[in-house]
Amino acid sequence: DISIAGDENLWIASHGSGLGCVTKNGVEWYNKANSDLPRDTVRKVEVGLDGRIWLSCEKGDAGGLFVYDGKEFLTYSPDNTPLMSRYIGDIKIDQEGSIYIYTFGPERGYGVYRFSENIWECLGGGFLCLTIFSVGPDGEIYLYLDYSVSSSLELSQQQFNLHHYHSGDWEQLFPEFPDPRFIMFNTIQADKRNYCWIGRAIGETCRLWVYDKESWIEASVESFANYDITTIETDMNNSVYIGTRKHGIF
Repeated sequence: DISIAGDENLWIASHGSGLGCVTKNGVEWYNKANSDLPRDTVRKVEVGLDGRIWLSCEKGDAGGLFVYDGKEFLTYSPDNTPLMSRYIGDIKIDQEGSIYIYTFGPERGYGVYRFSENIWECLGGGFLCLTIFSVGPDGEIYLYLDYSVSSSLELSQQQFNLHHYHSGDWEQLFPEFPDPRFIMFNTIQADKRNYCWIGRAIGETCRLWVYDKESWIEASVESFANYDITTIETDMNNSVYIGTRKHGIF
């Protein structure tokens, strides 16, 4: 994972080297040997609007969500917050600078949280098999529960679950897709209008959809029929970029 700071420094979450900061003078690494990180693998990293660096790093009963202010690392975990688990699946930031994360883990470990003005708020728990989420500029959330990864036979046979959080409530979305048993969501992205973009696969065919909070609109079948969509991103002007595994960026 990577994130770009306002000073154009590039922050890197690495597997094996820790947290990296790339500047015009080179790369500086923060790891178990020279910082409070419990291991040398950092799962996610995001630069906050105030310039602080948010990252996830955990090992056993140590670590969780860290924030680095340029001098020291502060840790947020079940030991000092309402978080149900120290394992952080992703980190997002809205236009007001609020931090959004989801946790995962055994039993009741799955939850979605917001950290704003030094206050933690659980926005929802019990989201078993939460694998992807995205946050819009106004704090609207889209998340996907992939039951196919569950070891539970009952759960693994359920249809996909896509949820939308807005105005303080959750609602389940029911896109008019073909048989959900053959659908895999590769990526979800909320754009600057809080619309939801989804790259999905049906068998060996990939499609691109957007939800405008009223209906689902699909790109022409020919557009991405044989492309493996891996990521969707938006810029400040709300231009949408589609990344594919073998066919470049659109």
